[in-house]
Amino acid sequence: MPLCDEITSALDPDTAIAIAIAIMELLQRLRAERNMALTIVSHETQVPELA
Repeated sequence: MPLCDEITSALDPDTAIAIAIAIMELLQRLRAERNMALTIVSHETQVPELA
């Protein structure tokens, strides 16, 4: 199970969202291909909403 803890915390808000979208797409693809759970930890409310 992937655990992503504050994957965008060091980035400015605009960059964080752009990177988070790309990361979430990758993680969702891996989750579907490997039939596994995905846990996201973030203080940025937009990041989990992308999942």
